[in-house]
Amino acid sequence: MMDIDTSMEWAELLKALAHPTRLQIVAELLKGTKCVSDIPPSANLASRGESPKLLDLFLRLRR
Repeated sequence: MMDIDTSMEWAELLKALAHPTRLQIVAELLKGTKCVSDIPPSANLASRGESPKLLDLFLRLRR
């Protein structure tokens, strides 16, 4: 069984991914490194406030 600390870390990661736009962006990034300008305009980063959320996700993944 997973310990409580690990389950809380996973829950935070899954919460950070829990948006269709973020999942689409992560799927693109799994194909390789990209600049923000390479992410399709349909992701609509600026108007949805996704950039700060993606930075937070990135920082969580680097831990």
